[in-house]
Amino acid sequence: MIAHRFAFALASGVDALDGVEVLGHRCDNPLCQRIGDEHVVVSSHQQNRREWAARKDLTGSPLGDPRGSRARARELRDLARQDPLLVAQDQARLRAIYGEQLHLW
Repeated sequence: MIAHRFAFALASGVDALDGVEVLGHRCDNPLCQRIGDEHVVVSSHQQNRREWAARKDLTGSPLGDPRGSRARARELRDLARQDPLLVAQDQARLRAIYGEQLHLW
């Protein structure tokens, strides 16, 4: 079981997962494990894809990062492990190129 589905079951009850195809993250971070109100929503593959298509071209969206959202998330995770200031520098670099970035966490 994927960690965010497990956390959702702990927070909402195991029965809450019945019939849930996808848990959509509003942060667009594929490595995110956070569960909380308005952060994770019950969705379907089709709805999740529609939301992705609607947000991928928004200015500053992590989905528009040229590294791809998964590579971006991994690089930011690795930078945070080295030095949190490196994450801030990377985000400042992207803001200079693409405009304001949405927060991952």
